[in-house]
Amino acid sequence: MLIDRNSKNEFVLNCFRELLDDGEPHRYREIIDYVREQAKGTQYEGTIEQNNLVLPISKKLEDPAFPYARVSHGIYQKTEQSPVQQESVGCHTPSAYVCCAASDGSDSQNATRGVLLKQNIGELFPSCV
Repeated sequence: MLIDRNSKNEFVLNCFRELLDDGEPHRYREIIDYVREQAKGTQYEGTIEQNNLVLPISKKLEDPAFPYARVSHGIYQKTEQSPVQQESVGCHTPSAYVCCAASDGSDSQNATRGVLLKQNIGELFPSCV
């Protein structure tokens, strides 16, 4: 039986979310074991290998709205809401990280981002600019 790659990737990401929703850090090996355990009795049983979990997780981690992150080598954890998520629920208080990022300007791209951030938050938080 052929397995649809998109549905398998979604299954992997759902398992990833379920495990990390406790807010604790989890090793990559633990994530693999959890996904394999959840796959028992499903069409994915026996198809979960270390190398086919990397891509769907890595690609999703690139999404700034995804509230999970690699916090250390091989360790993943649910993080606080991203600025994108905070804005969508009406929270406009930037973190200290955002303030520092706005004034960093270590290269031209960061400088451009910094100017845009300063324009957006400077009026509310003058100490950040």
